Amino acid sequence: MTDISGSAPEGLTPHSPKTIYSTLERSTLRFVITTSTTLLRKAKPLSYTAPLMKCRPI
Repeated sequence: MTDISGSAPEGLTPHSPKTIYSTLERSTLRFVITTSTTLLRKAKPLSYTAPLMKCRPI
């Protein structure tokens, strides 16, 4: 979380909409990445269902 405070461009206050948006975007990206990785880690059975999904008639 230290990168958020140090990465703000000069002239932008912490309450600037652009800074808030970038912070929200960064945290959302981090959340999505972590959740997807944890889901992939937990979803080992996906390797078994993947071939079934491929063979499923369209």
